[in-house]
Amino acid sequence: MPTDIFEQYRQYGIVSGEELYMPSQYAIGFVEDCSLRDIAVIGIEGFLIADQRIMPLLDEIADFSSIVSPDWQAFTNQCNAAAKKFLEISSRDQTRFFSFVLANQDEWT
Repeated sequence: MPTDIFEQYRQYGIVSGEELYMPSQYAIGFVEDCSLRDIAVIGIEGFLIADQRIMPLLDEIADFSSIVSPDWQAFTNQCNAAAKKFLEISSRDQTRFFSFVLANQDEWT
């Protein structure tokens, strides 16, 4: 799993255990940076964080791992386009946080 990009964004989010929870205002930029690094966003989960509690939003979960594409580049483009569409709707609420599941080409084959 690509971890360098998580380290780059760590300063903007909240870390609990090994998980990075990204505030909604950084989420689309995160996906765009993944595209630039040839990383596919294959999953997203939405959360509310209040009073030191992390609450999952069960209606804000997306899994793009089943997208079928002829090659890695097409897969990455389709996953990340779907991730951006999901976030354009879900991130309108500035109180949302998101966690991401990523894959690189080595994990795809």
